[in-house]
Amino acid sequence: MLIKKKNENLFEFQIVWIILYWSTYLMCFCILPLLVCYFEAPEFTELGKIKYSIKINLLWYLAYAMILLIYIGYNIVEEANL
Repeated sequence: MLIKKKNENLFEFQIVWIILYWSTYLMCFCILPLLVCYFEAPEFTELGKIKYSIKINLLWYLAYAMILLIYIGYNIVEEANL
């Protein structure tokens, strides 16, 4: 009985941890960069600021994706040469 209760508490803790982890991740890498670019945007309308911030962040995410693809490709080539 005691062990089952401990496992149930561990499962609940894992659920809370997953929710906190992914919500923090989403805020730090998606929402906050959009807000920063929104407030720094040289546009005058709200829609213009939103479009500008999305465009700038997509460029950053594209650069990160390109670096990741180059890294993965390099590792595949290196493993094939072994």
